[in-house]
Amino acid sequence: MEAKNQHPQISIRRIMLWTFFVAIFSTVFSSLPTDAKSFWPGAAVVLVVVALDGLCPSKRRCAGMLALSFFACGLAYAVAACFFGIVVHPSPALIQQSRTLLEAIALAFAIVFQYAGTIAICTVVSSLIALHRLRSNSHSKWLLLLNVPGILLTGWLCFVILADLLTGS
Repeated sequence: MEAKNQHPQISIRRIMLWTFFVAIFSTVFSSLPTDAKSFWPGAAVVLVVVALDGLCPSKRRCAGMLALSFFACGLAYAVAACFFGIVVHPSPALIQQSRTLLEAIALAFAIVFQYAGTIAICTVVSSLIALHRLRSNSHSKWLLLLNVPGILLTGWLCFVILADLLTGS
């Protein structure tokens, strides 16, 4: 009897959340420049996020909106893992796509901006949900802590964009 109580029960609600998360993961990466080598680190992070959610005791699981915040945070980490996969193993198709040095620099900048923007959007969604639930749920503070790298990246992006707009370059 005790062994059953140690493992969480899988609910239809959780399976729907996992399916929703994987669908968003697939949609995001269909729009980002990736290849198989860069996709696998992100898929591994998604697997870890889903496994953490599935293996946690039901008392420690994030409920309701916080589960979406947890998945959005996991998606931000998955996008970051895929970005580092591209940096470590650049796609030959992406390299051959540019013909001049200026085109290569522009392509690299576009890729970095696409990934950074996606991470920022996921972080903002996750952080806003966690902030909204901060008073009513103790898991929110841990989600905000998990979002700190994304919050710093989002702040840096906002600073760079504002500085560029204010200098008129």
